[in-house]
Amino acid sequence: RAYQVMDARRLRLAYIGHQGGDKIRAMCADKETVFVAVKRDIVGYRRLKEVHRFSGHRKSASGLHLFGRTLMSWNENELKFWDLDTNAEVPSPALPADFSI
Repeated sequence: RAYQVMDARRLRLAYIGHQGGDKIRAMCADKETVFVAVKRDIVGYRRLKEVHRFSGHRKSASGLHLFGRTLMSWNENELKFWDLDTNAEVPSPALPADFSI
């Protein structure tokens, strides 16, 4: 329901993320931005300030991965891509009807 960010150079706690009421399903980080999947949203925080919010999954995202300035999120039968510069969904490749992870 919360996350901690560590300073790897000093092996110390840098800060503790927001204490939320909902379970964090997935998490990834890029420099000082932490992305968390909560319910059907993916929220990006930079130093405890919300800087990104992506909505569009029909179910909770179960995984997140960054490719440069593109964030990929997925659950058991959805795969979505998000542009971090525009906060918009990027068209995803066509998936077969029986797609599942």
